[in-house]
Amino acid sequence: MGQTREEKNAFRNAVDTVINRLDEITIREAARELAFNFPVIFPTAEHARAAIRYRRGARGKENRLRISSPPEHSSIEKGLSKLRHQHTDRGRLVALTGKVGILSDIHIPEQELVPLQLAIQTLKDECVDAIVLNGDVMDMYGVTGFTKETGRFSLQEEIQITQDFFSFLRQQFPHAVIEWKEGNHEQRLRRYLLTNARDLSDLKNLSIEALLRLDDFGIGYVKTERIMLGKLSVIHGHERKQGIAPSVNPARGLWLWSKTNTLCGHHHQTSEHAEGDLNGTQFGCWSVGCLCTLTPDYNPFGHVRQNHGFAMVHVDDDGAFEVHNHRIINGKVK
Repeated sequence: MGQTREEKNAFRNAVDTVINRLDEITIREAARELAFNFPVIFPTAEHARAAIRYRRGARGKENRLRISSPPEHSSIEKGLSKLRHQHTDRGRLVALTGKVGILSDIHIPEQELVPLQLAIQTLKDECVDAIVLNGDVMDMYGVTGFTKETGRFSLQEEIQITQDFFSFLRQQFPHAVIEWKEGNHEQRLRRYLLTNARDLSDLKNLSIEALLRLDDFGIGYVKTERIMLGKLSVIHGHERKQGIAPSVNPARGLWLWSKTNTLCGHHHQTSEHAEGDLNGTQFGCWSVGCLCTLTPDYNPFGHVRQNHGFAMVHVDDDGAFEVHNHRIINGKVK
């Protein structure tokens, strides 16, 4: 016959009683005690020891303590601090005041000499305090992921031409602050290294700053951060991967994305958009024309939508600013 409920309860109580005394007696002594008190159920001490292990958990005292002791609670801050994490270097945040010239999309060696000359002459006439080279100064054709034509300048030649341009620019503006905002074409070099020579990608001598000798020319390099001209943010324009330009007006697309005063290049098109809010605050967005050819091999009819241009921004110490977004048409600054 099987055990009655009373017998089962008595058995469990007896096992639990000896388990509670394990700090005083050994498991072997507890097993012998159970075998002595319940000889029918536990013919041997080994049977009793197995029952004790079953009631305690398969891992014995360690498991019993783990289950019976509540976990240590820590604050959210302390708990999250134990997680591994990695921060991305966002580069420098640059703020400029005074008269600032904006030159976008020169695409060396695809530069157009007449528009570039007119833009630089205007900045000289204005006695600018700073110049922002707003992305795609270099074309980086040699490291593009697209199919490449033959007979083009090598990357080394492109680097040398760009160095010559920087030397010329510093001679023309010996006291001006010059900042180079990274564009998507400059990013081609980093992407190429990561794809084809990852082990070399972090060598300092292969960075844009080192290859172009920016320290020698006193030129700063701004990666992912914005350049701030008072209350005006300056970006290259490629930062939103889905694109910011609608079919008609790049500046309006820039506004719909940024929702604040912003100026960009990238689109090779001069445009402007202004809006206000219910509080009466006025905002403006601008896209600046380019200084490179309008008919490159990959876009022979680019002149239909694109135009040459540059910008001048007057920035007050209180953050107020005024943008003059110039077009260059038929050899004249408009």
